[in-house]
Amino acid sequence: MNAPLLAVNNIGCRFGGFVALEGVTTTFLPGKVTSIIGPNGAGKSTFFNLLSGVLTPSSGLIRFKGKDLSGTPQHQFVHLGIARSYQITNIFPDLSVHENVRVAAQATAGAVRATISGPTETVFPNSVQRPTPHSSRLG
Repeated sequence: MNAPLLAVNNIGCRFGGFVALEGVTTTFLPGKVTSIIGPNGAGKSTFFNLLSGVLTPSSGLIRFKGKDLSGTPQHQFVHLGIARSYQITNIFPDLSVHENVRVAAQATAGAVRATISGPTETVFPNSVQRPTPHSSRLG
C-alpha cells in the first residue's frame, strides 16, 4: 500500500468555546480523488482551512509527505504544493485566462512545478475558438 500523501490525525479546531471540528482522522493517498461532503455547518470549510494553513489546529496533527506541518506559516504551504481555491475566485481581471493560470503556476516554484509552455491552444484546446478574453469578461 502507498504511504499517504496527506494524513490528518485527531484534528480539531475551536473558536473560543465553539467546537468547529473535533477528532477528525483520515488519510489521502497519492493518485486518488477524495470528496469531503456534508451539510452546511458540518465543518468542511474549516477542515479545508486547516489543511491549507489558513487556520491552525487546536488539536491533532497534519502530515504532508510524512512531515508534520504544525507551526508552518500559511504562506509556506503553497511552496509545498498545498493550496486551496475559494468559491469566490480571486483573479486578476485585466489579465487573460492564460496569464491568470501562469500567476498561479509560478507561485508553486520549487514545489510541484505546473509549467505551461507553448501556445495557449495546446494547454487549453477550446481557447482557439475565441480571442483570448480578459478574465473580467468571463462568466
